[in-house]
Amino acid sequence: MGACAAGIDIGTGKLTYITQNSKIIKTVPGIGDIRGIKIPKWEQILTLAVKVQYVTGIGYLGCDIVLDKEDGPLLLEMNVRAGLEVQVANMAPLRERLDRVE
Repeated sequence: MGACAAGIDIGTGKLTYITQNSKIIKTVPGIGDIRGIKIPKWEQILTLAVKVQYVTGIGYLGCDIVLDKEDGPLLLEMNVRAGLEVQVANMAPLRERLDRVE
């Protein structure tokens, strides 16, 4: 439908690549270049995602998280079969990224 995805450096929380329709693009249409922007409360977001995985026992899942001004990171939804676009947006296979984090 034309949505964009942004890769995230897990270690820093900074946006890296932008994809649209499985192709790397340099800017988000109507917004501009978002690469290099640091996601606020990144450590809290990672902690929340880990807790969701621990509670559910699902080995690989995708967490959609929103930032609330008052309550901080909140789980919007989790996906048991998260899309592979995350691998395209990060320009790296997921296994490689998980190995680096470990």
